[in-house]
Amino acid sequence: YALGMEIDLASPPSDTDEDLGAAALGGPTSGGPPLPVGAAPPPPLPGVNLIDPFMPPIRDQADRGTCVAFTAMSCLEYHHRRFGTFSGADLSEQFAYWNMVTSTGHRNLVSMFPLLAQDGSCREGKWPYYPKPISGNDAQGPPPPGARRRLRPSGAVPSCNYRHVLSPRSNRRSGRAVW
Repeated sequence: YALGMEIDLASPPSDTDEDLGAAALGGPTSGGPPLPVGAAPPPPLPGVNLIDPFMPPIRDQADRGTCVAFTAMSCLEYHHRRFGTFSGADLSEQFAYWNMVTSTGHRNLVSMFPLLAQDGSCREGKWPYYPKPISGNDAQGPPPPGARRRLRPSGAVPSCNYRHVLSPRSNRRSGRAVW
């Protein structure tokens, strides 16, 4: 990982960690086994989608073309809620978008998801989303101090072998996300 940080991979992060990352995507720092399929969802929060209690609140990207960051963060926050790693996660769309644009120059989920698996994201409070476009600075960087400091690396993103017809079913039954 490019930030040159030392991270203790032996001890998983807790809900009190300042920053969350892609550890929930199966990395060595994920906070234990996933909840069993059918486990009770966390209590609803104000603004939570009542159709699926694991979904994070609906958010507004306003006038910026940052839908890819909002989509990716919703997926990652859903994963945190559904599998019990960090149930109250509110991750920074601003960081995710900046990281994608500055790292790849692209603006799509194909570029975003590997960066989330590699770098994770800081909490929204570390780098809040700014809804207004800034002329000549699409990514709105550089990040504030602390937004880059506590990223956590992760391991492989959970996946399944789509050549085997039962693999997606068995992954769903075991409670693992299928990407």
